[in-house]
Amino acid sequence: MSGMCGRMAITLPHDAMAQVLDAQPSNHLPAVPHYNICPTTQVHVVTAGRRLRPMRWGFIPTWYDTSSGGPLLINARSETIAAKPAFRDAVRTRRCLIVASVFYEWKRVPGQVPQPWYVTRADGFGSMAAEFVRQRPFIARGAIGSFKPVRFHTGLDINAVG
Repeated sequence: MSGMCGRMAITLPHDAMAQVLDAQPSNHLPAVPHYNICPTTQVHVVTAGRRLRPMRWGFIPTWYDTSSGGPLLINARSETIAAKPAFRDAVRTRRCLIVASVFYEWKRVPGQVPQPWYVTRADGFGSMAAEFVRQRPFIARGAIGSFKPVRFHTGLDINAVG
């Protein structure tokens, strides 16, 4: 299996997310349930001030002139995040949370199409993930809030699946 998530699902209703995270929901949240959330999709996040709001999955570093100014940064490893120039400031000062019901991991077998595995808690409740955010003003489209999930080692052997 790969070590990083590239797809997720959110099935909790907006009011349940707001209650679990003690957050005030925005008026413009993405529709749920959503079973195939991929990078660049708007996702529910809780930011400072306990605000549940939509944000784009895919971190936009300070040196990008546009949201497509470089490679799409969709995940970060907790072990190295504080040392990486793209994330160093944001991880210290601009954090958020996401409640994803499901993460997909991919089993790769040479010569075959990658097989997605639906990874969730046994009780079906959402898993919280740490994120960090960047609010970037772009002249053409206004401000874009973006986030990047942080991968933490769980001690689980995801390779044993399948």
